Amino acid sequence: MQMIGKNMGSIVKSLESSLNTGNLQKMWKQMDQFEKQFVNMEAAGHAIADPKASEKVDEDDLTRRLAELKARG
Repeated sequence: MQMIGKNMGSIVKSLESSLNTGNLQKMWKQMDQFEKQFVNMEAAGHAIADPKASEKVDEDDLTRRLAELKARG
């Protein structure tokens, strides 16, 4: 969990830098990384809360989110 927090902090700092420079391509890349980390963190949180009940839900949710990301291009 600490590693995810550090990664998200790094992504946020990089996104802030991108916003300041106005580099839209870099911003888009950082936003995608942030979203992936957030999904990972959310899945980890569900697994900690109730590992047996959330296992299948997390898999379905991640599959759905991946399909949404691919559809966006």
